[in-house]
Amino acid sequence: MYFQIPSASEELNILSKGTDNLRFILYDALGRQVLNQPLFANIENISLQKMTAGIYYYAVLGGNSKIGQGKLIIRP
Repeated sequence: MYFQIPSASEELNILSKGTDNLRFILYDALGRQVLNQPLFANIENISLQKMTAGIYYYAVLGGNSKIGQGKLIIRP
C-alpha cells in the first residue's frame, strides 16, 4: 500500500479506529526518521510542507507493535 501526495504543500489525512498510544513515523529513502507524530484523534492531519519530493516509508505503531506500514510518494 502507498499514498501518493501531489505536492509537499498538501496534508496527509490519517483515519484511525482508535487512539490508544498510536504514532505515525515517517522515514526517508535512506531510512532516517523524519517525522514522529502521535495520533490523538480519529482523524489526524499531518502537514508535509517541510518534506522534499521523494519516496518515504511510514509505520503506524500501537504501543510497541507495528500495526501498519507502507510507502508515501511526494511529488515535486
